[in-house]
Amino acid sequence: GRPGTARAGDRGGVQRVPHLPARELETAMRSARMIVSRTGYTTLMDLATIGRTALLVPTPGQAEQEYLGHLHRGTGRFLVQDQHELDVMDAWERLRDQASGEAKADGHPMLEEALNDLEELLGL
Repeated sequence: GRPGTARAGDRGGVQRVPHLPARELETAMRSARMIVSRTGYTTLMDLATIGRTALLVPTPGQAEQEYLGHLHRGTGRFLVQDQHELDVMDAWERLRDQASGEAKADGHPMLEEALNDLEELLGL
């Protein structure tokens, strides 16, 4: 989110956070029982850096987010649901079994897999 564009809120134990400075965002993401977010590139990088998984919901009509959602849907790194099919309870059931919401890709830490993918793309 952007500073000042939406208000934060807490409802039924769910905290909505539109924007946080980097350190506060990292703390919030590390301590969250479950992360629900859009599939923005920066969000994916933040999640990769801290090794967390999340329920990702691509913004309809945003080509980059739809592409990234499609790309990650089958990797096991994240749970991706389209907005019109959003089922947070299903996501909770599927994600809560992962220790601390740790993201994995084929049994390896997510960041390592992302770096391997980058090396492959760069032809290294």
